[in-house]
Formats: sequence, C-alpha cells, structure tokens
Amino acid sequence: MAKADTLGQTTGGWPRRVAGALAAETLTARRQRAATIAERLAERCPGADCSLRFFDPFQLRITTILSAQCTEKRVNLVTPGLFEKWQPPAKLAAASLEQIEKIFQSTGFFRAKAKDIKGC
Repeated sequence: MAKADTLGQTTGGWPRRVAGALAAETLTARRQRAATIAERLAERCPGADCSLRFFDPFQLRITTILSAQCTEKRVNLVTPGLFEKWQPPAKLAAASLEQIEKIFQSTGFFRAKAKDIKGC
C-alpha cells in the first residue's frame, strides 16, 4: 500500500482522504491545502479548461452536479433555461422537485440530481 505524506498525498501522486484529518483542519490549513492542490493541478494539467458554462460559484455547483453521467455539451444546453427561470438561487430552492426535474430530465439521473440541487 502506498504511504501518504501530511497532505494525504499518495506516492502515486493522487490525493486520498485521511480519516479524521480533514474534519479537524483549520481554515488556514484548508486554504494552504487548496493552494497546494491548485499548484499541483496546474503543473500536471497545464492549459486545462472547464467546458461547463457558469457565471458564479452557485452556477458552477449546479453544472457540476448535472454533469455526472452526462456530457458537458448537454449540461450547457440545459442550464441557461434553469438559471433564467430561477434566478436568484432562492427561487430555485422554492421550486418543486417536479419543476426542477422537468428542466433537466435529458441529463439522466434527473430525480437524484433534482434532490441534490434542491438541497444546495
């Protein structure tokens, strides 16, 4: 089994969770860990770009949930209608699951995704 360093980094190069370590992590340590992860990703994947279209952190979260088992192209077709109809996010939270499901039924697993998104 690969040994892990203090950041939960395996010798194979990809991070893994260290039981209990993240729960007790301070805000400063979390920010440092995030910066380290961003640096490592930039080194390993130079020029990487996100093909999902979003304008704020909330929209990124929604598009990420929708992209599970779905193409980014499909998500980018579905989300403009979702974000237009339910802006700000409070309107989306007030919508029924059936209304939300109907908008992105074509993304697959839409019932589970609707529950996840309603919980955002």
